[in-house]
Amino acid sequence: MKPLAAVYIFTIVMMSAEIGYILTKGNRSRQTFSFVICQILLNIWSAAQLFQLEAVTQRQLFLSYCVGNTGICFIGTAWLYLSFCTSGRQLPKSAARLMIVFSGFMWLFAMTNPLHRLFYSSFAMEGVEHGLLFYVNIFYTYFCIIFGSALICRSISGDTKRRRQILLLSLSAIIPLVSNMLHLTGITGTGYDITPLAFSVSSVLVLLATNRFGFLNVKELAFDRALESISEGVAVFGSNGRMTFSNETFRKLFGECSIEELNGIMAEHSGSSAESSDNSEINMDGRIISLRQYFHKGKNSRTLAVTVIASDITRYYEMARQKHALSEAREKLAVERERNRIAQEVHDTAGHTLTMINSLARLIDVSSAKGDNAAVQQYAKEAQQLSSQGIAQLRVSINNLRRRSENSLITEGLEQLVSSVRGIRAELCIQGEDSMKYSFCSNVIYENTREAITNCVKYSGADRMDIIVKLLPDSVEVYIMDNGCGCTDIVPGNGLKGMQERTERAGGTIKFSSPDGCGFSIVMKFRHR
Repeated sequence: MKPLAAVYIFTIVMMSAEIGYILTKGNRSRQTFSFVICQILLNIWSAAQLFQLEAVTQRQLFLSYCVGNTGICFIGTAWLYLSFCTSGRQLPKSAARLMIVFSGFMWLFAMTNPLHRLFYSSFAMEGVEHGLLFYVNIFYTYFCIIFGSALICRSISGDTKRRRQILLLSLSAIIPLVSNMLHLTGITGTGYDITPLAFSVSSVLVLLATNRFGFLNVKELAFDRALESISEGVAVFGSNGRMTFSNETFRKLFGECSIEELNGIMAEHSGSSAESSDNSEINMDGRIISLRQYFHKGKNSRTLAVTVIASDITRYYEMARQKHALSEAREKLAVERERNRIAQEVHDTAGHTLTMINSLARLIDVSSAKGDNAAVQQYAKEAQQLSSQGIAQLRVSINNLRRRSENSLITEGLEQLVSSVRGIRAELCIQGEDSMKYSFCSNVIYENTREAITNCVKYSGADRMDIIVKLLPDSVEVYIMDNGCGCTDIVPGNGLKGMQERTERAGGTIKFSSPDGCGFSIVMKFRHR
């Protein structure tokens, strides 16, 4: 074995160990895999140099060159892709495809050189002369390595650790590049390629960057996965308007587009563009998309990048429509309830007034038959007063202007009602001392008692009604009983239903009972609030 072969073997072992270490310890990210591909290509190139040293025939030499060209033709493309990943940029897919196709064509020309002599103009054991396509490929490779290294260095931030990391990575590429240049120009004065020797130095630098400064850290991986997992679409556009990053959600909505194409989509669906508004909404295929733009400017106010966040807010609009419909339904229900309440008041007021007037009319008829003109005049006057009060109450009910505190004390309203009863004898018994603390149910007790008196006069055939009110420390109980005929089955009509609804709204309870032949009874209970 030639002495130089040991150096090549050492280089191959070093880079193989490095590849294995990174695959087992590194993160599963585009940066990691692109770096591994670069190392594999360099390892192939080093292995080819070993084969060239050991070649004894021209065929073996050509095969070793074919192996080496696999690494040489693709290393530029792989390094540039790695540079984009390391600098946090995204290489456009069209450009990546074009670069891979170009490298593939260079490799095919190298493999088929005996047919056209374009890659190697002369190929013999004594020496090899390079052809036009070889120098085209070398120029392309140098360009990719230089441009990629500049891209990486440009992304260096104020973080010292990050700066040292990128510096080591850049040196790991520049050292082999310079070595190859020295070999091709003949400055080294050696007959063998010293580039693989530089690879061993590069491997040490990369391992140092990996262990000491955390090369291939989780930052990019974490951000990529986080942005891919969110429901919002995120895209970043460079100063030239081209997309440099986008997550899957954004790509599903708009695909791979430039900022100009996004403006066109927005103008088509909403009449505005990303340039005219930082926030806008568009309607696409029945979905409402909210777009928010964030412009990142440099010191000279020049736009360096634009971040666009897209959110599907269709669900929120649907919820807003449902909420609006529910609000309208509640409003209609409130109007309907108020209409029913007013109708109930009209029913109760008119029913009570007409019932009392009807009783007075019967008394007038009886007094007139007896020739008692004084009684006739008195009953007629009371009937006129009742009709006037009833009309006034109906007007208040219809205009919904009744004051709920009209009868603030329970006894005031009930005494007024009992004094207006004609046709039957009504007795009121108050147990306890009335006060304003019971005013919360005074109006309900008044209206329910009025309805009870009306029903008793119209339907029961009774000649006596007793009303008992118990004013307890923390509650009010009302008992209304008559000595009428009663009824077997109680079927609530408008009057009884209205009494139930009023009582329940006030937080009280009401019960009706009517044993056959034992009159009709009502029990109301209200607990102090």
